[in-house]
Amino acid sequence: MLTCREVGNLYCRAGEVDRSFSLESSFLAQLFAGPEFVTPDFQDWLVRCDEAVCWMSDTTGCVRSTLQAFGVRRVIVQSPRVSDHPPMHQSDRLLRAIRLDFVEGVAGERNDRKLNLPHDVIEGARKWLKEAGVRDGHPVVAVHPGSGSRHKCCQPAVLAKIVDLLAADAKVPILIQGPADADMVRLVCNQVSKPLEVIRNLDLLTVAGILAQAVLYIGHDSGITHLAAALGAPTVALFGPTDRQRWAPRGSNVKVITGNACQCRTWETVQQCTRKPCLEISAERVIATCMDLLSGLPSTTKPAPLPCHVL
Repeated sequence: MLTCREVGNLYCRAGEVDRSFSLESSFLAQLFAGPEFVTPDFQDWLVRCDEAVCWMSDTTGCVRSTLQAFGVRRVIVQSPRVSDHPPMHQSDRLLRAIRLDFVEGVAGERNDRKLNLPHDVIEGARKWLKEAGVRDGHPVVAVHPGSGSRHKCCQPAVLAKIVDLLAADAKVPILIQGPADADMVRLVCNQVSKPLEVIRNLDLLTVAGILAQAVLYIGHDSGITHLAAALGAPTVALFGPTDRQRWAPRGSNVKVITGNACQCRTWETVQQCTRKPCLEISAERVIATCMDLLSGLPSTTKPAPLPCHVL
């Protein structure tokens, strides 16, 4: 797998791939430059490769020709741009691109397969939680206020109210802060009743370990939301201007909430929209959805119920 370093490390430690090559290094540039520029370590893997799937533009055909020079028999190049493909869920598009037999509903079932983390990762996450003051047995709820774009996030006041309702029911809400989430996290922290623990500056693998132990996850249209769902955490995803039919995480432990239908036709109009009716989602509705999701879990994995007085 050729991907960013932290994602590759996560997939390797979870046993999903054998080896990861970092995009932060020169490996992608080597494919564009030609066979003579490929390092021996990378070359050793390429010569054993039967098939390559490239989610990228390769208008000059350089990547394809480099791969074929090392004996890769089947090279699939797919544009990453959504506009270049018919409307369908991204996972379905990925399956079709690699020409797997596509059966309606199969992709959704495959998304119920849990991403498993090794014991040392789980123990490292437990240690972090303990050092953060979370006692063993206390139910952790992970909340991600950001999404990589402020235009995909509901109002901070709504998230703050959700956090307060969770804390009032003896849950332990923890905020997750990514590189682009500092403003949203600050706004939520400024409006909650009690100080919150914030996950920041942690590597993705440790964040995954924490998510794997959460009794509940609440977030927007983001990679972290997909990661939580993939780890099997009961996930409530808040969607607004982006198409849930294409981008929402799948799985039986996932609930997706939206506001009113988005009327913006382009991302430029989304950025100009100040009211954001598609993200007008009440805290009470989110909590009710959480209760509905958790009530459907098997009794052996079901955490204590959330407060019913908010309904």
